[in-house]
Amino acid sequence: MATGTAYCTSCGRELLDGAKFCGGCRAPVSPSGDVPPKSLVGTTYCTNCGTANSDRRPSCAQCGHPLTSQANLLARGLRDGHDAPRLSVTGRVLLIGCASFVLLLVLIVLIPIIIGAGHRRGSGTAGTPKPTASSQDQGSPAYQASFEGEGVVLDPAERRVLFYVTNIGTAAGAPSCTVTLNSPGGTYHGFDIFKGDKEIPPGQGENFTGIITVTGQGAAYVDMSASTVTCE
Repeated sequence: MATGTAYCTSCGRELLDGAKFCGGCRAPVSPSGDVPPKSLVGTTYCTNCGTANSDRRPSCAQCGHPLTSQANLLARGLRDGHDAPRLSVTGRVLLIGCASFVLLLVLIVLIPIIIGAGHRRGSGTAGTPKPTASSQDQGSPAYQASFEGEGVVLDPAERRVLFYVTNIGTAAGAPSCTVTLNSPGGTYHGFDIFKGDKEIPPGQGENFTGIITVTGQGAAYVDMSASTVTCE
């Protein structure tokens, strides 16, 4: 290296003779441009006149120009190979705490949404019990009834009739039967309802006896083939 060679006080680049600005970083050339780059530590150079100043000064001691900002000093230090400042222990703790708090808030919001979505997906079947063999078809009674014989005339206005009721349904039940007696020409008729006092199992039957009052004293004129008995 030749004696008298000058270097940029900003980036350390070798300067051309008589140069007023650095060919690398375009910084003004310091009057004492032969200061080597390592002397930059702790020193701030005025970008107006190039005078070296303490890095604690807010303005140039020579011309009063505001000195380079801390951001530029940091960039210069990195460019010269100095370590970047690191977060303190307190700063790292605060950063970790903030990240943990944000994560907790996200979980608080998302967990109810996920649980609610799971309930909605399962509500189609979970809320409705599947039918079992007993609840799917509990069955119901059904009856078929018919007169047994012509019955007996008790007096001019009453006739006793016998009818048989069969449960043709799938469940036991006590029938309620309506008996209607009619004469062939419709002159005389009788009507009454009989309710069973015990249940009839499916596939079985019971005899019922009823006394019917026939209008117009016409018990003797009843035609059983024109009469009906129905049960439910």
